[in-house]
Amino acid sequence: MNEWTVVTSLSVIVGLAAALAGPVVKLNGTISRLSAILEHVLAQLSKLEREDEKLRAKGEELQRMMNTRMDGQDQRLHRCENRLALLEQRKGAHYDSDQLEGTL
Repeated sequence: MNEWTVVTSLSVIVGLAAALAGPVVKLNGTISRLSAILEHVLAQLSKLEREDEKLRAKGEELQRMMNTRMDGQDQRLHRCENRLALLEQRKGAHYDSDQLEGTL
C-alpha cells in the first residue's frame, strides 16, 4: 500500500463519518424538541383531566340538588292539587283525578 491509498482511504472514512454525523445530530435535536413538546402536552392533558373531574363532580352535585328541589316541588304541587280538589268538592263540583291532571 502506498501513502496515497492510505490518505484516500482515511479521507473517505472521514467524509463518510461527517456525512452520517450531520443527520444524526439533526435527528437528535429533533427528538429532544419532540420530547419536550410531548412532556408539555402530557402536563396540559393531566391538568385538563383534573379540571374535568372537578366539573363532573360539581355537575353531579348540582344534579342532586335539582332532583331534590324537583321532588319538593312535586310534593308541593300535589298538596295544592289536593287543596283545590277539596275546595271544589265543598262547592259541589266533583272532578276526577284524571280531569285535574288534564287541566294542567
